[in-house]
Amino acid sequence: MFITGNITRFADGFDFAHQQDIAEVKKATEIGYEINPFNLTSGVAPLRAEVVEQTLKTIVYTEDHFRFYREVPKGKALSNVVQYIKVYGYGQSENVFLPAGENPPFEDHADFARGIAYVKYLGNLRIVQHPATLIQTHIMDVIAAENMAGARHLARQLELALFWGNSKLGPNGTEWYEFDGLYNQVEAVYDLGGEPITEPVVNDIVQMVLDNYGFPNKFYMPPIVYSDLMKQIMGMQRVLLPTKEGGYSVGAPIDVIRTQAGPVGVVPVFFLGKGDFRCPLKKVPAAASHANAATAPASVTAAINASANGAEWNKLKVDTATIRYAVTAVNRYGESAPVYSDAVVLETADFGKSINLTITNASSLQNPPSYFNIYRSDNGKDFYWVKAVPAASQAAGGTTSWSDKNEQMPGYYTAFLGEFNSNVLEFLELLPLTQVPLAQIQPAIRWLLLMYATFVVYAPRKIVTIRNIGLIDNSQVM
Repeated sequence: MFITGNITRFADGFDFAHQQDIAEVKKATEIGYEINPFNLTSGVAPLRAEVVEQTLKTIVYTEDHFRFYREVPKGKALSNVVQYIKVYGYGQSENVFLPAGENPPFEDHADFARGIAYVKYLGNLRIVQHPATLIQTHIMDVIAAENMAGARHLARQLELALFWGNSKLGPNGTEWYEFDGLYNQVEAVYDLGGEPITEPVVNDIVQMVLDNYGFPNKFYMPPIVYSDLMKQIMGMQRVLLPTKEGGYSVGAPIDVIRTQAGPVGVVPVFFLGKGDFRCPLKKVPAAASHANAATAPASVTAAINASANGAEWNKLKVDTATIRYAVTAVNRYGESAPVYSDAVVLETADFGKSINLTITNASSLQNPPSYFNIYRSDNGKDFYWVKAVPAASQAAGGTTSWSDKNEQMPGYYTAFLGEFNSNVLEFLELLPLTQVPLAQIQPAIRWLLLMYATFVVYAPRKIVTIRNIGLIDNSQVM
């Protein structure tokens, strides 16, 4: 007999069976694909061996995504206040040619200025329950795994802050917990007004760096902008290279652009294309990010300025624009839920006028704001970040004002081109990434990952911020 029980018809391997009999055989021999290890009840599923592969699979960012942090020049900070000297000129005299035997008619001197940067403190608290240290994970020590995760989490925040950090977001523009990133230190700006980057534009930007005595060597950009640039430069050209398998590979990456200043390395940076931080790709949040986040504003009003004052609404390339704002309040714990303004309609005659915002604090201010994030929607599109404004008042019912001239357009990309070496910028560490154990007061192991550092751009006009970068229409690629 093939199997014991009620099924007795298959002794010789051939016969007919009822459908119920076949179902019972199937149930008795099926291993199944149960997911819950505490509910393996069908067939012989309880006998199935479960093996955890001994390799940790990473499905989020890794060290390869931190391109700028890896490449930025690094130095040592000797104090929590970093002071440095900048040279703005070597002399003022127009003529150094003299009559024989005479002294120069003017005394000359170099122009020096002292710069100051404050070291900022980065930290991440990690905890592992004691039983977790005894479990055989087959991957790695659980504390080592948490250390790696914590280091990557800090590196991600650091990479974003190197681009977007702002040290003047305390109330009334006082010192904030972050250091300034490139976006808030670089003084030279090239505004594309929503147009895509092209090769001629790159040469124009390179010329800006040359005019400020710089020698550009790197071009950092979001991957999607890099893709756009490749489409335009490569066009319908085809690069066919034979492979060892006998086929061909198509296409070639652009690593260097030859310019009038020499070769400029092209570096796509993953986090420049993400809206995870306070940047033009960040969308307005739907709700508060933390229970202790700043109290949301009571209201925000928007009104067109009475006269032209240098606004740039013509960059929208429309005859009429409907503009609306969302504002959130922020403190060290997080960001509040948004408050929305009424729509403002701009006619062609208004394109040179700013839109003036007045943000009013809540009448019951449980958590005062340090600064406000301002998001904007143009003609019904999504709300994207355009500005962070320090709170002018932390009192209940207090107001903060800001004028929008459309310098930063919402939802567009940003890139940086210039001279990147230790004479121009430097990441200075007072304390490299360090693990600090904490007292064990429960059956758990707790520790801090700490770093004390700051970021300084010594020559802010030798790098150019390229803002408001648009994308090409793929149908136009030749």
